[in-house]
Amino acid sequence: MFSPAADLTSDLFNYTSGRWIINDALRHEERRHFFNVDELSRLAAESVNRSPDDVVKFEKLAEGGFNRSFLITMRDKFQLVARIPYPYTVPKYFAIASEVATMDYLRAFGLPIPKIYG
Repeated sequence: MFSPAADLTSDLFNYTSGRWIINDALRHEERRHFFNVDELSRLAAESVNRSPDDVVKFEKLAEGGFNRSFLITMRDKFQLVARIPYPYTVPKYFAIASEVATMDYLRAFGLPIPKIYG
């Protein structure tokens, strides 16, 4: 399985998209999130019926006010996006469930909305 270095200072775990005028250190700390990269890769692979060994690339794609997203590339060039909410985002389940329901609703009207795998 692909596995990036587990360096806890890595950009994977830290907010790198900007600065705040007030309480910059606190805002960055709120968005610091350590997670198991191998486990997220495994879950992503299994959500599309692939083996964790099929993951060849794991990179930070974007980050915003509530989530950090990662682009995961499989051996056959198939790509998917994994998203992790920041620790302070609450309630996580309802926020994400609402977004998934909205995407399903829009997809029902023929809009080209990405498929949610898990």
